[in-house]
Amino acid sequence: MRQWREVPRHPNVYKYETRRGTRYGIRRGFKNSEGKRDEYTKSGFLSWRDAEIELKRFEASLVSGGLNPLTHRGVTLNAYFEALIKNREELGVWRPSTVLQKKTYYRKHLKTKFGDRPMSKISRSEYQQFIDEKIKSGLAQTTMQTLNSVMQIIMNDAEHNDIIRKNMLRGILINGAKPPKDVSITDEDYATFMSAAKKILNKYQLTMLYLLALGERREELAGLQFRSFKRGTNDGEAYYEITYYVGRTPQQPLGGPLKTPSSYRTNYVTGAIIDYIDYSLQYAKNVLTRTHREITPETFIYLNEKTGMPIHPSNINRNLFQRVKDETGIELRPHMLRHYFATQALQDGLPQMSVMHWLGHKNIDMTNDYTRPTREGGLKVINGMQSILFKNGTATCTAISSNSIRFYPRKQQKSISPFAVSPRLNEMLLFEDGARLFEGNRCANAFKLFLKLVSVVFGKAFLDNLRCGVNHTLSILQAKTSDFTNSLDNLNFFLASFGQFNIVGILSSCSVCTSSGASSNRGSCLNTEFIFDRLN
Repeated sequence: MRQWREVPRHPNVYKYETRRGTRYGIRRGFKNSEGKRDEYTKSGFLSWRDAEIELKRFEASLVSGGLNPLTHRGVTLNAYFEALIKNREELGVWRPSTVLQKKTYYRKHLKTKFGDRPMSKISRSEYQQFIDEKIKSGLAQTTMQTLNSVMQIIMNDAEHNDIIRKNMLRGILINGAKPPKDVSITDEDYATFMSAAKKILNKYQLTMLYLLALGERREELAGLQFRSFKRGTNDGEAYYEITYYVGRTPQQPLGGPLKTPSSYRTNYVTGAIIDYIDYSLQYAKNVLTRTHREITPETFIYLNEKTGMPIHPSNINRNLFQRVKDETGIELRPHMLRHYFATQALQDGLPQMSVMHWLGHKNIDMTNDYTRPTREGGLKVINGMQSILFKNGTATCTAISSNSIRFYPRKQQKSISPFAVSPRLNEMLLFEDGARLFEGNRCANAFKLFLKLVSVVFGKAFLDNLRCGVNHTLSILQAKTSDFTNSLDNLNFFLASFGQFNIVGILSSCSVCTSSGASSNRGSCLNTEFIFDRLN
């Protein structure tokens, strides 16, 4: 124990020695809320002046009666947790759903073990042993982190309010817990799920699913109102401005605040989803009129179609996701689509800051935590590194092969992504009677696109056999429009020699190139869409 010595002429102020030098502390006796004698102690001050300032502050709170009535060493964890919950509710710091979560975790995990214990008597070693036992019982990592966060909130608040000297449980170790439940979605599962949804759900319900695919939280979807949607046009193209005002949770089914301040945001959508939103707004008005309910800007648009009442948030899972799961066997939940959106958006190279604001996150780290590893992402990494790792031909990369390419029947093409929210860059989709290769948002030499296809389908060895013709083909592709037919013949010569594919035409080229009148660029832009037919 450190020896405290009184500081002359400064009552209740003490000094003691540490390895880092002299430190100061205070001790002040008082009667607590139970009429018993207690002592307020605080240490770690760098000067006696700092210690005396804290002492005066404490004495002022005694005189004014502003001292927390729980301020004594014997306060239990139960008593402080109840006071903390009451304070957070009165100040509106925690939403009802947050309060329910804290209460549930406290009751299930902390109350029995520590509830009746004085907070100052809960030791670090005892709490670490408790955490280890919980891990051995099979709790998942996320559950362990949440229950520990509840304890840390209590202890940190108690330290801040001088109920305990210091939170001795800070920085506790959580090792060996079960990994969290996988919330990743494969592209195949997403395509299958959406395709089945189009057959099972009506257009009103399908719009809800599409909006969730934009990365909305379930509570945000349930809280959409007529005022949330503002239609406009930009250069002749229709768009919707979607603003999030309220959230509806099972604890607040009639609406309440959104999850965080950053959740209050506006997103913009365009494309095929415009028609779905138009339909949903009109459908909601029809339901409200039929059920004799008032229509105002604050009226929720997703309703029980029979009663006209706002749909219960839990019914979104039951009425949409469960029905599609029964048909496909694929289990998705609303928040999994949010993770999927974040993963695809960042994987496709969209600006991190834009994705962060779109999702309503307060920082980029949270957005990055939402991403999940995917096969497509892994293939992009190795494909991007091949030219660096294997540029001298000293090794052969087999990570990308025809086995990595996904085949779809032609009839399934339309089921793949009902509308383009985030362009899928560098992705190849091969169909039974052809193939399409999409490259992203920059104009460059079309032969790079051709080489991309060849490297994926045939491998590096095939590319080596083409090197003699690269320069000639490149010059043709950069020539005038009248020469482009010759370039197709040239490419077909190389492809046909291996009996695999034949380029039969070009569907479209970059809108920037064509709109600018640069017709000679047709085929030289990476947005150009080629069609490849099998020869054998």
